Amino acid sequence: MNDSFEQYGLRVISGAERGVRAGLMRFGFGAVSPIYAMVMRGRNAKYDRGIGVRRLPRPVVSVGNMTTGGTGKTPVVRWLCERLRDAGERPAVLMRGYRARGGERGDEQAMLEGLLNREGVPPVIVRAEADRFAGGTAVLADYSEVGAFVMDDGFQHRRLARDFDLVLLDALEPFGFGRVLPRGLLREPLSGLRRADAILITRADQGGDVEAIVARVREFNATAPVFRCVHAHVGLRSSEDVLHRADALLGMRVFAFAGIGNPEGFGREFAGHVGHRWFGDHWDYDRDDLATIQAEAKQAGADVIVTTEKDWVKIGPLLNVGTGIPIWRAELAVRFEGEDEAALFELIRGRLKLGRT
Repeated sequence: MNDSFEQYGLRVISGAERGVRAGLMRFGFGAVSPIYAMVMRGRNAKYDRGIGVRRLPRPVVSVGNMTTGGTGKTPVVRWLCERLRDAGERPAVLMRGYRARGGERGDEQAMLEGLLNREGVPPVIVRAEADRFAGGTAVLADYSEVGAFVMDDGFQHRRLARDFDLVLLDALEPFGFGRVLPRGLLREPLSGLRRADAILITRADQGGDVEAIVARVREFNATAPVFRCVHAHVGLRSSEDVLHRADALLGMRVFAFAGIGNPEGFGREFAGHVGHRWFGDHWDYDRDDLATIQAEAKQAGADVIVTTEKDWVKIGPLLNVGTGIPIWRAELAVRFEGEDEAALFELIRGRLKLGRT
């Protein structure tokens, strides 16, 4: 089957997978979900009272979401860091470092460092540590010039106080099938949206009912401004590190692969691709995986294989450049509707200034 176990589980949760086995799984998940929701409500009530919350001596903006899987946080974190840097700030990123081995950089950390720290620009420190307060403290011990922190995937990491909560909702599946884990994809009940200072609807160009999403948000948060963005290809980079225009794939037969939270969203960026291979999120590739990708792409008649920047971090070292079907990585960036970019950035920057008083 050309899907990971995670993708099978997603089909079970969504109801797309039929049969006795899938039905039993949904029944079991449904029995556990109310317990999970109760635990999360209790946890949130504790943090709402300030119990166990610590504050860094610099303002913090969190970029997070309500669901498991990909909502496009990394391009938004990149955008925010670049905008802050362009405005004269010295931001640093705090992330969990999911599935990183002890003493090693995880794929997301390595990718963000590569994207943000290219030649000719002031560096952005990216610190991966499960305890974000400890991570921020360590950053400031070595880089006292850091003036603000961007906390990646921080909405549920409530042990660290933040000055601004930006919550991302994917336009195609914003509310995790309406149920908390494990029956749905919600990390916490939708009442958590009350904590959001702003909502950013991602992939707003891919067919979701944006107005219905806004109406649902308003049931829980009547005041947070709602912004919209799309994820656009700004270029494609080859294994030889040659940057191609975003339209370089026109007329080419494309095979896509990815090991991310929402690979279907990535696949939709390449309408008409001739095949795909989806791996589990944060997949640790080996040479057998590379051989499988090459074999399936060849069978599909592909001219080029395309993957994400995050997957490239792990697959790149396995390549013998010049052999097999070429593998390119797509460079993604967020693009906002109308005046949304300027309005969102000024809202965030204003709150960061208040965090310094």
